[in-house]
Amino acid sequence: MYQFLIADDEILIRKGTLKKIEKLDLAIQCAFEAGNGKEALTYLEANPVDFVITDIDMPEYDGVQFLDYLKKHFPEMPIIVISGYQNFSYLQKAIQANAINYILKPFSREDIQKSLLDVIAILENNKSKKNNENEVIISTIIGHQTELGMKALQKMIPSPNQYYLVLSVCRDPKDSLERLTQSAIFSEPIPKYELTRFSIVEKSKIMDLISGLPESTFLGISSPVMEATAFGSYYQNCIDALNSRKYDSQPTLFYYDSTIINEKYSFPHISELMYYLETGKESVLKEKLREYFETAYFSEGATLFDLKDIGLSLIEKSKQFLDDYYRMQSNYTYPEIHQEVMERLFTFMDISTYFLEFLGNIAKSMSYENLYSSQDIIANVKDYLDIHYADPITLDFLSDIFYINSSYLSTLFKEKTGMKYVDYLNGLRIDAAKTLLQTTNRRAATISRIVGYDNEKYFYRVFKKFTDLTPEQYRKQK
Repeated sequence: MYQFLIADDEILIRKGTLKKIEKLDLAIQCAFEAGNGKEALTYLEANPVDFVITDIDMPEYDGVQFLDYLKKHFPEMPIIVISGYQNFSYLQKAIQANAINYILKPFSREDIQKSLLDVIAILENNKSKKNNENEVIISTIIGHQTELGMKALQKMIPSPNQYYLVLSVCRDPKDSLERLTQSAIFSEPIPKYELTRFSIVEKSKIMDLISGLPESTFLGISSPVMEATAFGSYYQNCIDALNSRKYDSQPTLFYYDSTIINEKYSFPHISELMYYLETGKESVLKEKLREYFETAYFSEGATLFDLKDIGLSLIEKSKQFLDDYYRMQSNYTYPEIHQEVMERLFTFMDISTYFLEFLGNIAKSMSYENLYSSQDIIANVKDYLDIHYADPITLDFLSDIFYINSSYLSTLFKEKTGMKYVDYLNGLRIDAAKTLLQTTNRRAATISRIVGYDNEKYFYRVFKKFTDLTPEQYRKQK
């Protein structure tokens, strides 16, 4: 019987939720009812529970603070968030706390049942694997080294240089898993990703493993393992090998080769895609991103790493935009997202689907904000520049996204603002540079790049034009 805590300041809703749960007849039991986050925290400090159901909007120590506490002190605990608000910042906070689900009030019996079944499945899985030595070994391989894991690996591999670490992605696992099991001395799926597996294979059996594998299976093969205690670096070999895959790559296996350095893929559409995200154009964003990904991968020779790098750049820029727009400093889970993308997704379809859904959800949430929707085109342009002054923005780009001839836009901008477009943009950048010079110790060369100037000498010229001072003189004077 699993124990849970429920936190909600509205007693009728809390009791109603418990009544719905009781009727489901699941192997769970309410250990404590809290009227706010503070009561819940006090109970948890003295009493263990298996999972938590919590509201967001509560008095005193509210749900947002409570989620921060849970993430810090109980990072593995399943959480179900219930809220009466369809608020992006609340949803983001729930995601950051690794909540299993975010349920909007009023909710149905089916809604709470699905979430609870998900929680029970997670708890059952954790329980069955708690003392599993294979899980300890996997944890050690991916970098969470423990003494127990090291001993298990050294026991398994007495002569390390005779083995390879293999990371396999099995899209049609029936035959692949059987072959992996037969050839490997160790073969286990990565937690939460059953089709992606670690295998440790003897050098003499690597060709047996490779021969006859279906085309739906891809193998990333490390350098020969030289020391069992250094498996973390060999794991990265496998990741790098699989991420180097291109559409026209013929074999299903990819050996790590430290001598190969791929040139960075040039992707000129970041600003365009961010515009669709910010303006809430979910369908356009998805359509364009899918189109650009397909062109890059199937026509222009981009690697899986290139696609991941593009998608992660968009996610990071969206994080910066949301933090600035909502004026908040979020505990953004970018490192976890980066790890999941780089170490778990190894097919074009998986990568494309992940970014389309992730970025599409953000665009959908922004559709309620009506950004850049003024009837005055110049007002929209100025709003855009206020946010993106540090980007390489051209009049041609602005004319494309706001559907206006670039020459006319230039004329209209000067007419409405009394300034040339380039002078207005430089003014925004120099204002930002002045703030950084006053509030940080960063070098002027660094600040020039931050505010949008690739050419440091040009930045100095523009800065002096606007202030009659060099950046160093301005900093000393202020």
